[in-house]
Amino acid sequence: MRDTERAVLRIKAEQHALLHHCLLPLLVILSTVLLPQRELSAESLNQNRIWGDSATELKDTSWQIIADKITRYTDPDRIIAEGNVLLHPREEKGGEPTVLQADWINYTRSEGRVEARGNIVLKRAKRNLTAEKATIDLDSQEASFTEATLFIPKYQLHFTSRQINKTSEDIYHFQDGYYTTCSIEEGKKPPWQLKTGEGTLDLNGLGLLRDTVLRVKGFPVFYVPYLPIPLSRERETGFLLPELSSSSRSGVGIAAPYFINLSPSSDLTFFPGYLSRRGPSAGLEFRYFAGYESKVFLGASYLNDQTEDTPADDYKSDGFLRQKENRYWIWGKGDYDFGDRLITRIDLDIVSDRDYLQEFENSVARFDELDSKMFDQTGRGFGEPSLPYRLSRFNLNKSWDSAFLGGQIIGIDDSDYPPAAANQINSLPHLIYAGFNRLTNFPFDLTWNTDYVNYWREEGIGEERLDLHPRLISSLPLPPSLEGMVSAGYRETIYSINSYGNSDWKFEETQFRSSWDVKSELGTTLVRDFGTTMGSWEHISHSFRPEASYHYRWVNNDDPLPALDIVDTLPDINRLTYSLNNYFRARGRDGNGKPFEKYLGYVKLSQYYDLQEARRDLTTPWDERRPFSDIALRMDIYPLPRWELKFRSRYSVYGEGVTNYDLFTKYSTTRGDNFSIDYRYERDAAIHEINAEVETKLTNTLIFQGDIKQSLENDETVSSSLNLIYHPQCWALKFSVENTPEDERIAIVLSLVGLGDSLGIGFTEDLAEGGGIETTLEGNVLDISDSMRSNEE
Repeated sequence: MRDTERAVLRIKAEQHALLHHCLLPLLVILSTVLLPQRELSAESLNQNRIWGDSATELKDTSWQIIADKITRYTDPDRIIAEGNVLLHPREEKGGEPTVLQADWINYTRSEGRVEARGNIVLKRAKRNLTAEKATIDLDSQEASFTEATLFIPKYQLHFTSRQINKTSEDIYHFQDGYYTTCSIEEGKKPPWQLKTGEGTLDLNGLGLLRDTVLRVKGFPVFYVPYLPIPLSRERETGFLLPELSSSSRSGVGIAAPYFINLSPSSDLTFFPGYLSRRGPSAGLEFRYFAGYESKVFLGASYLNDQTEDTPADDYKSDGFLRQKENRYWIWGKGDYDFGDRLITRIDLDIVSDRDYLQEFENSVARFDELDSKMFDQTGRGFGEPSLPYRLSRFNLNKSWDSAFLGGQIIGIDDSDYPPAAANQINSLPHLIYAGFNRLTNFPFDLTWNTDYVNYWREEGIGEERLDLHPRLISSLPLPPSLEGMVSAGYRETIYSINSYGNSDWKFEETQFRSSWDVKSELGTTLVRDFGTTMGSWEHISHSFRPEASYHYRWVNNDDPLPALDIVDTLPDINRLTYSLNNYFRARGRDGNGKPFEKYLGYVKLSQYYDLQEARRDLTTPWDERRPFSDIALRMDIYPLPRWELKFRSRYSVYGEGVTNYDLFTKYSTTRGDNFSIDYRYERDAAIHEINAEVETKLTNTLIFQGDIKQSLENDETVSSSLNLIYHPQCWALKFSVENTPEDERIAIVLSLVGLGDSLGIGFTEDLAEGGGIETTLEGNVLDISDSMRSNEE
């Protein structure tokens, strides 16, 4: 029995040993596999999370970790997380949120340091960074990444490097890196990228690259030892890739703009270049912007021309034979608001010779481009490049509720011939004081205009002139359906005549002239609404306003006077004028039932009858009186959205037909295509021409631009140009052909998104904003303002 009991006890002991040595370790293994290790604190007993609890060491931020497996060690205090690791702050306290993903991390809590490996993704609100290895100091924001790529989604910027070191919030240093704005596809080379030995990136502004090679589809194109590049798409110093051209007159040309950021509100662009048949060229453009009413644009272009005109090769065949010389254009536009309605305006336009702006308007001088930009930004252009004189002026104006004081200085630069330049008249200065005053105790109001000018020239007659012109205005006592006014004014003009050089003035230096005039106006307005079923229109409103006026002026012209402007040559007037004004508007409700009103345009007819001409004595048997003026027609119509139609015309009532007309129409599509035609005829000026422009997107990446100026008077093409732009996601190539009777020019420009367009000097900025074609580019900061060209004449 005892042997049997001993056998049973031995078997039970062996079973307990088996359970202790086999089953318990098996259960431990199973529990380890099925349930990850957790921190023993109460906070960690929920959803595999560990919370940092050392606010001082972690800048008052508790970090949260989620992983497949988490193990905590107490000496030193660190956490190891494995598998689908996610680390982020439990609460964001300002700044950009940070999320770290990895396959494995070692978080040393006492030092605030994280080591990570495998499929690392560091996400921020404005950037993403991927890497294979990383060491991150959560306190100082310093970090190092191996085999890393930095991506900024807003600008599509990619930086890939073997080693990236982050030294502060927005500054990164890297070695053996690549930079591109093209989408990176695995196994494919980007359309372009910059390969650089080392560099520094400041994500708020500038990147500095050393030993850089531009690669196109993996092939090296050119090398730059030191290259600054913009990173914020704001005004930052950097290069634009060169423009290459070939011209029948100028030969092969190259231009390589360089942009310099001076301050948040000012910048400078330098345009060095060379023309093989002409010589070296250069350009400079300064821009300052502090608001819509406070902006300055100054610039210059220069060409050391190695050629000269000859009788056999006279540019424009105008008889002006230009000699070999330094050729230049100095220009500027400026507006500045000092506050309290004190505003200044500056216009600068000085040119070396009469041919320079026409000969190089699309290359060295860039006249067409700058004229358009200045009109958009300031509302003032430079005038036609063919004008033989250029005007510069400075205005300073102060206004009050009922008065205006303005001063102006005007200088004329005559680029025709030196003898003519001496005869140009300059205003040094011109002052105007005008105002309005309501006279409460009288049935009329008082206005005044005081004008002083000093006309100076090197050769000929000049003058100092003071012109005083007060005026009384009163409304007419008429029925409510009529509106009318009458005014009377007296004008006294005092002259001091000056002779400069060899002047032939033979009269008294002090002269006087007096005049008086009377004006009256009468008008009424008739309005009628017409019901319609055109689309969403419910009514078309027609406002008809007939107006009539009478103007009589008598001038004492007994004393001899100079004839320098229209004030000096003030004529007698005895004239009746009428006008018929028609205004159209549409009213209705949109798709949401909200009422709307749309302006459709206006049509105006006007003519005057000259009583003085009707009573004039005939001088010859063939002389005839013509008291009726031409009938003038003005029409602005907007028949459809994005379609405008303008027409100006004059018709002779004496059998001469139409004496001039100008028909302009423009249509824009919703995606930004533009088509325009301008048909112009002026009999007295011998102008008969048609100008057409087109800009359209042929495909998502191919853009066509073209324009032609055709003289119907001379049956010749004045100028024509074609631009074909290939513009995929991250780069653009423009091929241009320009043709004039004197020159044929071909140009090729390569622009890389993220380089040229971000500087405000590449052609891709025009595609993004202001050019009408929608692209994937961000809007350009350097388009100084969003002001649009006025539709007013």
